[in-house]
Amino acid sequence: MLYFLNIIRKLNEQDRKGEIFPILTWNPCVIGPVMRVVGPEALGWIGNIEAKELAERTDEAEIDHPPNREIIRIPGLPPMYDYEFFPQETNMPKEIVKIQLKMHKYAYTMVHEFDGLINASSVAFEAEACHATKAWYAERNKPFYIVGPLVPDDMLTDNDNELGRSVLSTKESEVMRFLDKVYATSGKQSLLYVCFCFKLFRKSQRLPNPMTGFVRNVVLASSEIRKNARSYHRKFKIFSDMALTCSWAPQQSVLSHKALGWFLTHCGQGDCSEGILKAVPMIAYPLFAEQPGTAAHVSVNLDIAYELLEVRTGLGLKTLHRGYHPKGTMEALEEEARFVINDALKGEGGIRKRKNIEELRNRVRNGVKEDGESGKDLSRFVEEYL
Repeated sequence: MLYFLNIIRKLNEQDRKGEIFPILTWNPCVIGPVMRVVGPEALGWIGNIEAKELAERTDEAEIDHPPNREIIRIPGLPPMYDYEFFPQETNMPKEIVKIQLKMHKYAYTMVHEFDGLINASSVAFEAEACHATKAWYAERNKPFYIVGPLVPDDMLTDNDNELGRSVLSTKESEVMRFLDKVYATSGKQSLLYVCFCFKLFRKSQRLPNPMTGFVRNVVLASSEIRKNARSYHRKFKIFSDMALTCSWAPQQSVLSHKALGWFLTHCGQGDCSEGILKAVPMIAYPLFAEQPGTAAHVSVNLDIAYELLEVRTGLGLKTLHRGYHPKGTMEALEEEARFVINDALKGEGGIRKRKNIEELRNRVRNGVKEDGESGKDLSRFVEEYL
């Protein structure tokens, strides 16, 4: 990447006509948590010095487990201790960790050396982070385009149940028929959809038993089910009246279905964008990367989700800046799961979060219109470069 960057720079210097080939970088994630790794210290982000130090480390314990109790203040996020960005122990090999650190180093170079940034988030979702980043780019006379969320047009409408069904595979159609059955027997918003990744995390399998013990209908989608399909399905059938386990689900179609009530997610960009656009409130189970920051944002700031705290392991068991100290026991997890599900289905918290996400959905939709923030930025980008 840096090799090609230098080539284009030399071409720009040698171009006798004065034509410049601008180089823009692309960020497909939320901007606040991501800029923590590559942004300037002045805005509460890590900054150049720490980025270089991280790139030189090779010990996994040093990399993934910051020793300090430093308070991180990122625009648009609630204050968090540095270790809160590492809520789970991982099985990540050192080779992958080293690759991750190189990616951080390259990302830092891209953000600071390239001529601008295109971001797939939205002002409606993280206004403070977007505005802070745009101001920082403006100080350097570089453009920052907010063009998200980038989703199919059908995700921007109230089209329910039929989204994408005509192109689904046989197995994907089975998932949708299961949702139809749940809707016929239990009514609308009666199902929990769980989208999960277990592979790199040691204790994440603690969740399904206690969580599904309080949910009548559940769909679990995880790539790990390919290896342990019978075991997962047996567990879920014991703890739920109606359960379906699969290694892949047509998520946009699932989120559009009237049977769906809640979405348990790691809080990646795709999950959050699609959940918001279909006004499905969430239960956050962050693992790593931008997920812990996003989980705090959707649960504390936006109040469109619950965050599970008793699922944490390792450094995640330390006291959170918001004051909660996870116990890390199965009993505490069951108690938390019981509260979350009861409040989501029957309590004022669930009603409030659903109302909040419906209002946010409308703001996000308005943002992608021609006169919205994302619509205007996309038009500016097209006019400037295409």
